[in-house]
Amino acid sequence: REDFAKIIEKHQKNRGPDFFKIKNFKNITISHQRLSIVGLQKKFNQPFIFKNLVLSFNGEIYNFRSLAKEYSLTNDAFFSDTACLAELIFKIGINKAIEIIDGMFSICLFDRESQLITICIDDFGIKQLYFTEIMNNLVISSTVKPLIEIIKSCNGEISIDQNTKNWKPSFHGLPPGHTHISQIKQINQKYVYEIKSGANSFKLSNKS
Repeated sequence: REDFAKIIEKHQKNRGPDFFKIKNFKNITISHQRLSIVGLQKKFNQPFIFKNLVLSFNGEIYNFRSLAKEYSLTNDAFFSDTACLAELIFKIGINKAIEIIDGMFSICLFDRESQLITICIDDFGIKQLYFTEIMNNLVISSTVKPLIEIIKSCNGEISIDQNTKNWKPSFHGLPPGHTHISQIKQINQKYVYEIKSGANSFKLSNKS
């Protein structure tokens, strides 16, 4: 839903002030806010489209130039880690790609041919993603605040997560998969999440 995407954009513009765009497909809306670090040209703005793939990527891939050379990618892949990642995934698949990239990242990939959405984050959870299910919509964001506002906009329930409440006195931080809000969960860095466009539940597969 574009109205949900606009709420996310409103709360995250300060994290990506250089460019922001909402892109609609049949059953999916992608909102991206860009902080330009490498590949500053406009053609590397996101959502980034390469052939049948639509990529929304947050983070940095430190070895993108060596991967561009090793896998004989296009010239764009030598100047932008976003372009490199999209081309690499197209060439060898996302599971293989995330094994060989060196960096911190959260990735949302939409394959327009298969209508499959794939989501994952780096092994240390540096670039975290959060999600909620509301009114038959699965909404994913890199921060919690817009998800709270989206739930409130739909008159949804917001309650304290009991697991987090019990966890914090002993361990601090958040228990795996949880946030301080029961209705909002974390993406788990151990898995690659897959969802068919139009559905609202994940299929999980272990990272290799």
